[in-house]
Amino acid sequence: MLIIMKDLHIGYIINEDGIIGDKLSLDPNSLTTHAAIIGMTGSGKTGAAIVLLEELLLNNIPVIVIDPKGDASNIALKSSPLGRKEENILSNHQVLLFTPGSRAGIPLSLIETLSKPGYLCWERHEEILLEKITNISSAILSLIGSNRKELSKEHALISSIIEYAWRKKEHLSLEKLVNYLLKPPFTKIGVMDVESFMPSSERRKLAIKINKVLSTPTFKLWLSGKELNFNSLFWDENGRARALVFYLAHLSEQQRMFTITLILQALYGWMFTKGGSSKLRYLLYFDEIYGYLPPYPRNPPTKHLLMLLFKQARAFGLGIVVSTQNPVDIDYKALSNAGVWIIGRLQTENDRKRVLEALVSYS
Repeated sequence: MLIIMKDLHIGYIINEDGIIGDKLSLDPNSLTTHAAIIGMTGSGKTGAAIVLLEELLLNNIPVIVIDPKGDASNIALKSSPLGRKEENILSNHQVLLFTPGSRAGIPLSLIETLSKPGYLCWERHEEILLEKITNISSAILSLIGSNRKELSKEHALISSIIEYAWRKKEHLSLEKLVNYLLKPPFTKIGVMDVESFMPSSERRKLAIKINKVLSTPTFKLWLSGKELNFNSLFWDENGRARALVFYLAHLSEQQRMFTITLILQALYGWMFTKGGSSKLRYLLYFDEIYGYLPPYPRNPPTKHLLMLLFKQARAFGLGIVVSTQNPVDIDYKALSNAGVWIIGRLQTENDRKRVLEALVSYS
């Protein structure tokens, strides 16, 4: 289905007397420079984002929505905040609501992500695959509350096991990972033998922590469902763009970090297989990003991936929009890559001063 890209209708211009005037529009390709939506709770951040996402769907641009708190999932209701006549067009676009670890929506099989994606190969994508291994290892350690730093012994061991399995073209699951922790399939890590690097007693403790996650009654819900394959998810059989909403409000903080890391990693690796573009082709919206892209020195596994996406995604036609209550919630290096700012109501004079200072420093 051919749709000519048009400007996004995101609102109306209102003068100082409160009179509604002309439409306020945004060039969709400007979103390849990414965007930040800033404003206090209740100031309309999520409403503005939903209008933006609806407009993108009407332009046949698929969107990903990461929804940690459950607010942005309102797009699934397909109700237009602007009261547009085009709602019948919007109703032709599917909104898939994923609920990892639950059957309330569409279950998501994230554990499959432990296997090497078939669309990446070592000959052409070695750097991307090694990056993916690093981030998956961080996600697993975050899930069990262990040391996820790249220089930790736990991280190095898990990364080595994943790389071994991928290079050997083995299917890798968490169950197999636990068995490999107890009995590694190799004798050395770096130049040291495995036992000297990490004694069997320490490996056993790590395996038990992961096994505790595997043994919980609800964990089986993470093993079945839709696979995270953007080639099949972004468009329906008629070529119409979809909205992929990942609802995460029901998860613990550790589970959210694990889930978001794997979603971002899957998107990052897939992006490199699609070739470059100066035009907007798809968009990632992260609602209430507080805690997932924090300023220095905090460094959750999601931060590294988001920083990579902010720096590299525009070359592939992927736009990123994030929302938060205050710009100090987000690492300034990421915000310096945001070319579009949407600012809502700010509660205090101090908040307003901070936003103005941020705009000056990021301009």
